Amino acid sequence: MSVVKRLARAWLPPFVAAALMLGAFAAATRYSGRPFLDYDTWIKWDSGHYLTIANKGYEFMSCAEVPGYDPSLWCGNSGWFPGYPFLLRALHEVTGQPTIRLAVLVSQGFTIIDLWLVWNLFLGRQNLVVLVLCAFGPGTYHFLVGFPVSLAVCFILVALWAQREDRPVIALLSGALAGLTYPSAIWLAGVAVVELLIRQWRGARPTMGAWLAAAGPAIGFGSVLLIHHVAVGHWNAFFLTQEKYGHGVYNPLAVLWLRARTIWAWEPTWWQIGLQSLLAATLVVCGTIGIAAAARRRTGKRGDLFLSLYGLVFWLMPLVLGRVSSYRAEALLIPMTTAAARFPMAFQVALLGGAVAIWMVMVTQFIKGALV
Repeated sequence: MSVVKRLARAWLPPFVAAALMLGAFAAATRYSGRPFLDYDTWIKWDSGHYLTIANKGYEFMSCAEVPGYDPSLWCGNSGWFPGYPFLLRALHEVTGQPTIRLAVLVSQGFTIIDLWLVWNLFLGRQNLVVLVLCAFGPGTYHFLVGFPVSLAVCFILVALWAQREDRPVIALLSGALAGLTYPSAIWLAGVAVVELLIRQWRGARPTMGAWLAAAGPAIGFGSVLLIHHVAVGHWNAFFLTQEKYGHGVYNPLAVLWLRARTIWAWEPTWWQIGLQSLLAATLVVCGTIGIAAAARRRTGKRGDLFLSLYGLVFWLMPLVLGRVSSYRAEALLIPMTTAAARFPMAFQVALLGGAVAIWMVMVTQFIKGALV
């Protein structure tokens, strides 16, 4: 096979999948009556915090200065991680372009990289249906806009691949960068530890490097606390800022039931709570069953255990916390979505059709500002 054909096989499908996402987003903007090139279409809600960090740095103050919050609590932008805004600041220094423009370009650039990683490292350059399913998976419209989701998923995908291939240094570095970019990445450390303990229980002998790689996300998270301490004088500024949002510990099945019930009860939020959560649950549960069935038939692949643990943990933890944005958290399930390659083709196509329909409804609501 010629070099041109190899490059086309490696890069063309991810570019096409990314183009389909962008085309669908453009169609949604037209339907929503919003201008495609208007920054307000792409920059919403938490995007403002990331841009403030990129342009001015971290802020931390009493909520008494912010109307609508309990004055005994803490406000500011220390509840958001520095990986994405620091990258925007660095690119601004190099290019001179405004960070608001760079935010969208960086997110969409890493969307292509994410799909390249999925296609080449997880799907073995096979199964275009599952590649497009990953592109239109739950919450992936956040990949295209001013959020760090595509950047965090890039580091997570590399960490999963490196752990699978026994590349501990790469796993350590990518895990640390993920932990520096997005709070949910800390769960990756727990997944790695559990996977290594299970391997040890089965009689394997994980190397010291494998255990070191499990520390990557914790190192990244710890770096965030250090940055906050230097910037605002409080190492726990992240926790203090997040306290006002009322996170807690909930029964994940009860939370999932409440979301699913919005569908058959025909509640006003069925389109934004019920359907996407149901799709995410289907992908994770069916993917786990598929991986388990392959292991029983002794046709499993290297890294299956880590992948299934990742999917279960990253699906369940937002349900346990209850008051996190499930719309974005479910976008981190892309690695587990690759397990759909084990499903019958008819099921894959049905999932893709449902995923695209849900994606279009959700992105329309995002553009209108209805999704936080």
